[in-house]
Amino acid sequence: MSSEVEASLTIQSERVRDSLVRTGLAYSLGMTEREYRGRIAPSPTGFLHLGHAMTFWRAQQRAREAGGKLVLRIEDLDRDRCRKEFAEAISEDLHWFGLDRDEGPDMGGPFAPYVQSERRRYYLEAWKNCVSVDSFIRANARART
Repeated sequence: MSSEVEASLTIQSERVRDSLVRTGLAYSLGMTEREYRGRIAPSPTGFLHLGHAMTFWRAQQRAREAGGKLVLRIEDLDRDRCRKEFAEAISEDLHWFGLDRDEGPDMGGPFAPYVQSERRRYYLEAWKNCVSVDSFIRANARART
């Protein structure tokens, strides 16, 4: 990625973050500056494997080292492939692997719901607020400058 594209993405990310903070949605989306919040978000399209366990262990270590929290969120947006039995097995498998988390669909937490498909209303609200404060950079507007 070029440095110009990287700088543009950083500016756009900062603008979106700023508008979320201004509109009060940053907190409801779990975006705080006070605490590290690591996230693991598997898709329930099959059973977990050792690669998942290694990734989750690293995320757990990073969260603990930073004095923060580790959050499990189920990324169930692929309706054709996601299965309820796989979502239920994720928590059981993580427990079996000995991996701890602080928040998730099976234990709750301050930023529930932790199932992605159940968060649609939050993202729709954030999108509407970004549109209302004109936080989006239109691709064709940038081409003219």
